[in-house]
Amino acid sequence: MAKPIKRRRKKKARDMRKHAYHVDGQEKGTTSTHLMKSDIINDATGKPRDKGPYKVYPSITTNKYGHNKQSMEQASNRGEVFEFSNLKKAQKFEHGSWKKGKLYTGFNHGGVIQHD
Repeated sequence: MAKPIKRRRKKKARDMRKHAYHVDGQEKGTTSTHLMKSDIINDATGKPRDKGPYKVYPSITTNKYGHNKQSMEQASNRGEVFEFSNLKKAQKFEHGSWKKGKLYTGFNHGGVIQHD
């Protein structure tokens, strides 16, 4: 297992994938390179955990032939787990704050908002 990424997270996320594909369950006409997921939610309560570290990871891998699902363990083995001590920063990163331009879908008070 590789160490979690704690510095220069946005740049590393942008640089780790070159190919984007439509993934089942996504809105029609959209493509993804990462589909970030996290360990933020406590499975027992369904609410965010009180204490970090919080881990965010890409739930798919992509290459020129397509995409495959990826677990947090697989992402860790590939050195693709991002670690945060701050809950809000982890949530924002999971929802796309690492993207440049209009691609970021923000997270605001538990609801997702689109930034222009």
